[in-house]
Amino acid sequence: MKKTTAIVLLIIATVFWGSNFAFTKSLTNALSPMWLIAVRFCFASLLLFSMFLLPIIKGSRRLLKESGHGTMKRILLLGFINFVAIYLITKGLTEIAISNSGFIISLSILFIPFIEFVFRKRRISTNVKIAAVVAIFGIYFMSYGFSIPGHFAKGDIITLLCAVIYSVYIILIDIIAKRKVHAACLMFYVFFITAILSSGHCLVFSPLSWSPTFAVLMNDRHVLFDMCFIVVFGSVLPYLLMGVGQKIVDTQTAAFVYILEPVFAMIIAIFFFSEAPESVRFIGAAFVFAAQLIALGVGASRFQRG
Repeated sequence: MKKTTAIVLLIIATVFWGSNFAFTKSLTNALSPMWLIAVRFCFASLLLFSMFLLPIIKGSRRLLKESGHGTMKRILLLGFINFVAIYLITKGLTEIAISNSGFIISLSILFIPFIEFVFRKRRISTNVKIAAVVAIFGIYFMSYGFSIPGHFAKGDIITLLCAVIYSVYIILIDIIAKRKVHAACLMFYVFFITAILSSGHCLVFSPLSWSPTFAVLMNDRHVLFDMCFIVVFGSVLPYLLMGVGQKIVDTQTAAFVYILEPVFAMIIAIFFFSEAPESVRFIGAAFVFAAQLIALGVGASRFQRG
């Protein structure tokens, strides 16, 4: 496969990831955040298992044999982190614009050096510090424009917390990857754990809502289409494209492709989901985008999406 083809595959994966924000926000109008997550990851787990049955079985056997290395414990932790992060993204999208969510989540790459400083005592470069300041201005402009807010939006705070948690997710993915765990096996367990936790939460705290939830899915074609799209094109397919593309493309090039995710999220939100194209939001997005480029100039070689 040529490098150009691999880059195209990564761009397609990034478009699908960017679409997640819009389709998730659309689905929150019909389903509760927790039920949305439960249905999405139950079906995503089943789809991934059916597509990669043998690699998942072989990978599981290897993980059991190497249980002393603690890899399975890290995978369980990764699944829990993914569950928390996905819930915070979904909850935040019920309160803020699609574009804001996309750009705030993309800041996870900026938080990685700060997380590594706390747990690995790695020095934080001047570029990253500058990028963090620029990003803060960007988020402020996207959320409040040039005015002084009476209070800070809850959705922005929730989504920003998610970006911090997702940076831990990225670091943990990097650690597990060094154990050479098969990608399909790893993602199956992450999806499956997320499905179990979200489904368990729904059955314990809202046991009577399962029937109305599936009634909405079965009776509303738009909701069913959005759910099918987010399962296939937002959960499974982009990870497969990433796995193929990153065998050819180096990590730094891939990172510069992935940085386009919030841009695609904004484009999809404006052109397909009727989100208002406010000029001040574009200014804020430009600041966040610039911050990511500043940070990637020194840290892209350590970046790997989960």
